[in-house]
Amino acid sequence: MQQELALVSQALRSCPLGVSISDARQPGNPFIYCNPALEKLSGYSRAEILGSHSRLLLAGNDDHGALLRARQALSRGRSHHEVLRNYRKNGEEFWNEVTIAPLLDERGKVSHFVALNQDVSERERLARELARGREELMRQTHLLSQTEAIADIGGWVLEMADQRMYWTDGCFRMNEMDPSAGAPPLPVALSRYEPESRKLIQRTLRQILRTGQPFDMEVRLSGLRGTSRWVRLKGFPEMDGRKVVRLYGAIQDISARKLAEQQLRERDEWLRLFFEAPLIGMAMITPQGQWLEVNFKLCQTLDRSRQELCSSTWQQITHEQDVAPEQALFDAVCRGERDDYELEKRFLRQDGSVIYSRLSLRAVREQSGRLEACLAIIEDITARREAEARYRTLVEHAPEAIVLFSPKGGIIEANENAQQLFGLSHAELLGKKPIELSPPRQANDEDSAPLGQRYVEAAMAGDTPVFEWLHRDSAGRPLPSEIRLLRMPGKPLPIRASITAISARQRYQREIERLAFSDEL
Repeated sequence: MQQELALVSQALRSCPLGVSISDARQPGNPFIYCNPALEKLSGYSRAEILGSHSRLLLAGNDDHGALLRARQALSRGRSHHEVLRNYRKNGEEFWNEVTIAPLLDERGKVSHFVALNQDVSERERLARELARGREELMRQTHLLSQTEAIADIGGWVLEMADQRMYWTDGCFRMNEMDPSAGAPPLPVALSRYEPESRKLIQRTLRQILRTGQPFDMEVRLSGLRGTSRWVRLKGFPEMDGRKVVRLYGAIQDISARKLAEQQLRERDEWLRLFFEAPLIGMAMITPQGQWLEVNFKLCQTLDRSRQELCSSTWQQITHEQDVAPEQALFDAVCRGERDDYELEKRFLRQDGSVIYSRLSLRAVREQSGRLEACLAIIEDITARREAEARYRTLVEHAPEAIVLFSPKGGIIEANENAQQLFGLSHAELLGKKPIELSPPRQANDEDSAPLGQRYVEAAMAGDTPVFEWLHRDSAGRPLPSEIRLLRMPGKPLPIRASITAISARQRYQREIERLAFSDEL
């Protein structure tokens, strides 16, 4: 037995492979044995290896897949073989072919791991070089096919003597034919083209035979599977004296270009129809502020003819008070600092009257970023402004207090009567929530917050609730009131509250009730 152990020890020391044994029962699975070959392989001494973590050579390895495979195999008690990127003591990288096997104790549990390590860096280098060479060979082999596929082109040769044809992969792809069958003869190839295109090709062939001139045409091809596409046929003849002996040609799929051209024509027509539609004023403005193009709706809005507008500048018909504020925005567009802006501005009609408008301007730039023109959309909001002014007049001169508030925000507008009722300025009212102007509890001892919320929700649902409410002014004095809520259009959804103080009415009602139960009447 001693002789066998001595023989095994001698074999391990003489083994050209790095051998290590680690203790799986200890934390970190430390090495408890290594042979001289492992010392030479790793650059670490025996004293440095023994007791160290089993991941000693893995520092910096980011190949998580290989490490995970190894851990999974070992956790199941199975042997595993893997090529790992390892690092020597001096930081040098090398490829280590590792075979790890678990050792079981008398209870069948893993107690140790034995690992065989071999430096296969040269083999891996040669394998990578071989793979690169194979990849380069594949690229060279398929270069023509790849180029044809990218450019949607194919090449062909026609032998005039026997009408035989030779095709590259691109021709087969566009004709939707199997390359293994070889290129068809000319009559079969021509049958794949639509009738008008086939007639054009035949006329061109006759002309080439007479003149020997190059050719270039656009025709429609139907593939074997029924796909129709536009293709460009271009080439030249090879002459033997005055005789054409063969034709060299290229075929290019131009379906995308044809589709883009059609879409561009359709888009131009749509844009023209949209531009001239009597919906909203539109114009194209030069970077110098000159009217470049205007539609009929804008001419109607500004009460000026197309000729009058195009002979004037943008600033000439802008209200003088609006020129400077907009000029700063327009200059920023011209400098490339912004691409658009929106604002309300005033234009002047021919008779000098003012038109209120909502202007949206967008830059139209070349690919280089240079400003080519500006698209302006001009909406006449004069009627809206007049309606707003009328509404403001009605609100300001209403006999009751009126506030406009957002259910999720606060008061966004209040008239003079509201300011007097609550004893607060306009600025002090803005932003306050209506509940802040109320005592915690109402006259009937009901909690103000949930009661008020129910009334607001009713108004948001489209009702117009009318109810009595107890407010308080800035001094904390109670203000018995009658309130009418009305949902208004707009975003965020505003609610209008009309508030009428009813203190005098309530005192009158109490006096009537007192007299009804007395002898004074």
